Amino acid sequence: MEKKIDFIQIFGRALEITKQKKFLWWFGFFMTLGGGISLSYNIGDSSNQEGEVSGDQTGGIDEMQVMSWLRKADFYWEHYTEWVVLGIVLFFLILIALYLWGLVNKGALIDSLLKIEKNQPVGFSSGIKVGWRYLGKIFLLNLVLFFIYLSVLLILVFPVVRLFILKAYGPGFFLAMTAFLIFISLSFLLYFIKKYAEIYLIGGGVNLNRAFGLAYELVGKNPKNTLLAGLMAIVANILFSILATLIFFGVTIPFVLFGFSMEFFWEKSLETFIGVTVMVIFFGLLIFLNSIYNVFITAFWVIVFRLLSMDKDENEEKIKEVSGEEKREIKAGLEEVPARGINNI
Repeated sequence: MEKKIDFIQIFGRALEITKQKKFLWWFGFFMTLGGGISLSYNIGDSSNQEGEVSGDQTGGIDEMQVMSWLRKADFYWEHYTEWVVLGIVLFFLILIALYLWGLVNKGALIDSLLKIEKNQPVGFSSGIKVGWRYLGKIFLLNLVLFFIYLSVLLILVFPVVRLFILKAYGPGFFLAMTAFLIFISLSFLLYFIKKYAEIYLIGGGVNLNRAFGLAYELVGKNPKNTLLAGLMAIVANILFSILATLIFFGVTIPFVLFGFSMEFFWEKSLETFIGVTVMVIFFGLLIFLNSIYNVFITAFWVIVFRLLSMDKDENEEKIKEVSGEEKREIKAGLEEVPARGINNI
């Protein structure tokens, strides 16, 4: 029987850690830069002005303007090929570096949270050292999960595509719905396994295979609590999304009113300036909030993990303590035998 867990209390504890240990926000910040944004927020063009364009339209853009852009791109590619290639390579290298640095900070954050729960001293530099130590394992974990996702997706999609090619639409639709449900179920399972495996890798110091096995075992023994934890994490993400939306409108409305007033008095449009300013402020606030959210949600999963695995961890610690005492007794006995022999001589 699964133990009863108070998720509201866990939320409170995670929020308390997030508020008290503000240096953890730096870990969350670098995780965000490494691709850990938990909210995809698309902002469309809110302009209601109608512009007259000549010729055919492609998404509201003049065809002549598109051709002009293409000619400019061709010109720069022809005359500055080396610089363009260098820029593309540097861009991807920066993305890779940020991704790896984000993994380092994820390991640092998990290690720091585990130490906080054990009342052990923590710090930014010590956390980064642990993050570097486990970078390879965390990267390999993500790589393995990526190929698992890709393999499952290909296996599920291929029969569906084959049936539609053969114009077997009825069986194809039924198989597509079945494949979708299977993929969603496996995605949830792999998501939970990933969360627990990351903590096992860093907190337990085990290898990747052992971490996968322990994580799968923990999910299997606590399916209800794990699923509830996932639902609570979804609720937290929704609340964060709502907060980000409110902040967007809170930032946008004052600047829009300011722009209208300036346009009225100066008779000059400030749409570009206002748009850029709003975007910079909004995404800056979004990154800041997401940094805090990364700390909060990671603390939530670490606390859930400790509660679910506490009995097992306590038993293992007791076994280690007993084994240590037995070893000390054996060692003392071995040291005592020669001493007695010497005294007898």
